[in-house]
Amino acid sequence: MVDRSPGGASTFGQATFGGSVDFRSRVLEAEPRTSVELSSGSWNTRLIGLEHETGQIGPDGKSNLLFNVHEMKSDGYQTFNLQDRKAVSGKYQYENTGGSTFTVFASYLNLKNNTPSIKGIARSSYTAGDYITLLSGDPTKPNYYGYNFYDISTDFVYAGISTMLGGGWKLEDKVYTYRYWNKQNYNNSATVITTTSAIDKLNSYTTFGNLLRLSNETDIGTLRTGLWLERADSRRYQIPSDPRTWVDTPAPNFTETYQTTTVQPYLEYEVKVGKDLKVTPGVKYASYKQDFVHLQDNGGAVGTLGGVYNAATGTITGGAPSLVNSITYTDVMPSLDVHYNIRPNWSVYGQYAIGDQIPSTSVFDVKNALVSPAPKATKATTTQVGTVWNAADLTLAADVYHTKLDGAYTALPPDSAGNVGYVLSGTEVNQGIEAEANFVLGAGFSLYANVTIGSLKYENGQWVAGAPNTTQALALNYERNGWAASLSANRVGRLYNDAKDGTHEAFVIDPVTVANLYVNYTIKKPADFAKQLKLQFGVNNLFDSHAIVGIASATAGSSSAAPSAKDLLTVTPGRNVSLTATLDF
Repeated sequence: MVDRSPGGASTFGQATFGGSVDFRSRVLEAEPRTSVELSSGSWNTRLIGLEHETGQIGPDGKSNLLFNVHEMKSDGYQTFNLQDRKAVSGKYQYENTGGSTFTVFASYLNLKNNTPSIKGIARSSYTAGDYITLLSGDPTKPNYYGYNFYDISTDFVYAGISTMLGGGWKLEDKVYTYRYWNKQNYNNSATVITTTSAIDKLNSYTTFGNLLRLSNETDIGTLRTGLWLERADSRRYQIPSDPRTWVDTPAPNFTETYQTTTVQPYLEYEVKVGKDLKVTPGVKYASYKQDFVHLQDNGGAVGTLGGVYNAATGTITGGAPSLVNSITYTDVMPSLDVHYNIRPNWSVYGQYAIGDQIPSTSVFDVKNALVSPAPKATKATTTQVGTVWNAADLTLAADVYHTKLDGAYTALPPDSAGNVGYVLSGTEVNQGIEAEANFVLGAGFSLYANVTIGSLKYENGQWVAGAPNTTQALALNYERNGWAASLSANRVGRLYNDAKDGTHEAFVIDPVTVANLYVNYTIKKPADFAKQLKLQFGVNNLFDSHAIVGIASATAGSSSAAPSAKDLLTVTPGRNVSLTATLDF
């Protein structure tokens, strides 16, 4: 679920000022079902999946269980961009006679693929009509696919309870843990293969947390309060390596572990001012404490910590093996939400909220991790007003938004003691208007349209890289007698990319439109043993567009006015087709 609002005090998380994306586990079904899914598509893509839903089981049918497994393999659109994804998930739910619900959910996913660290095709290849050359099958070449690969694993587990406590109080609590492990190996040179030309890289963290929510509803309003507690243990490193053997050098570019402890209590009260007017003031306190252990490195981050680095052997002699460092960021963030029903089918709302985001851990990647004064969390202040109107055959929604964001931090030269300070590089303003509508045309047809017109700019009026000036979506949908079809077009307006030296608006990215088509047909009771058969046919990028959607300058001075043939371009994948069959029994 995508929430475009800035979020009130009860919206947990970091950087929620621009909206949030919520992932929710499946709603369990009352009846038992087993589904087998087979899919095949372009570029030798194939998927097989199995899902089983027990329906309501156990004494009085109070329990329910769902599990899902799948495997997807593909050669990828570009050369030797091989992918292999395996995943499994399960959800168990129990509801007692008092209406309290207990839920346990677990999932695991592993993705392996061959992708270079810096992605894209050379401008010279694009000009020649070559959109697919990425990696090579020749082990004597630096871009050999065996020298460039990812191994990413994630797992997520939570146990939750929802219950009424009496007196109008409701309790919801979830304890969770998740792990992200991103192991990447890549040859860091486009021209040579040496004992140090590759990088052995890891970004990983394991998180434990608890989300507690309490609410009490009365005739005059609803009180909501809660607490988010989380601890994340992270590890990251980059080490020069030999891509032929993956034997690492003794001294890394950087290695660090750090623990982030987050505490976020909140309080908000939704006041029923009248039958049609609700006003919700709220406040949230946020504390983020980070405890670092920086290990010696070859100068890529904190340095040798008093030791001597030998570039010929890749070793460090003497010095401290590590140093310890910590910082705490705190903020108080108010919010206000006003919602008014003009009519039963027409409402307007206004929102105000302050969000924050803590600086990247890379601010401490300076010699001996000497940072003073320490940077503060950046703030964003968001206001938004909007309206929603519903009728039998028409739904309309529109809003106007304005967010003022603190810019990124810029490092100052070290002072006499070696301390590096940081200053905010101005502010950014994100503002615009968006609207969407869904029209029921009749005879099974409906039309959906969405448009956003806005800007994300620095104080000097230049655009922030990657921010389009407009987006549009248009879809004609059909659903009747087992058939479901959609023809859609999505357009992203003009945007800019920065140059290698940081120059803003160096590259102009022209508007891009991509059309998609899908047609589904569902057959009820195709056989005595089966409940239904669903056939799905889809075509992405219907008109086989090869539009440029991103540019990374490869040489200094390269821009749209004077492009380099070595620039790396991100291009939309070509037309691809898929056919899927799902059998329920």
